[in-house]
Order: sequence, then structure tokens, then C-alpha cells
Amino acid sequence: MVLCVVITVQSFFALYKFVENIAVAYNNDALALMYKGKNNEALEKFNSAIGTLSTNGLFFMNRGTLYYKMGKYPEALKDLTQAIRLDQSMPNAYANRAYLYKLDLRTSSLARLS
Repeated sequence: MVLCVVITVQSFFALYKFVENIAVAYNNDALALMYKGKNNEALEKFNSAIGTLSTNGLFFMNRGTLYYKMGKYPEALKDLTQAIRLDQSMPNAYANRAYLYKLDLRTSSLARLS
């Protein structure tokens, strides 16, 4: 009985690592597309990364950065805030979110999202 539990736990961790690798691959593909200026394709890949593993703050920070580049400021703020919730040790997420506020967009819908 104990052996079965050990195998099950090992299988769980192997499956988690597999899923994590898929999500990282989506994220990396999205970054490459974003740097090529293929923003809509990049957004699809970021969405896939987050849909695969929604507990990774880096994915939200990257998608938030893309939303910012696309001029979708409320979406950018929402993603950057979620990135910070998931991982408080991400200085770029704080800096990017502060930059949105620096643009004085608080008078728009941004203030309601934070």
C-alpha cells in the first residue's frame, strides 16, 4: 500500500513538471512573437500559458506587458496586479504597474481595478 502512494506522488510531480514545461514553452513562444511585433499571436500564446498553469506570476507579468504595448491599460493593470499577488518578489511587475499609474490613467477605469 505504501509503495502505491509513493508511485502516485511521484506520478503527480512528474505530471506537474510536464504541465509546467508546456506552459513555459507557450510563454517563451509568446515572448518571441511579442518581440517580432506579432502581438495578437503572442496574446494567444500567453493565454495558453496562463490557461495551462495559472499560478505562475511571470506569465501574468508578461501578458500585462503585452497588454500595455497594445494600449489595453485596464487589462495590463489587472494582469500586473495578479502577477504581484502570485509572486511578491517580482520588481518588474511593481515597476510596470507604477508606470501605468504614472501615466495618470487613474481617472479612467484603472482605479476601479486596483
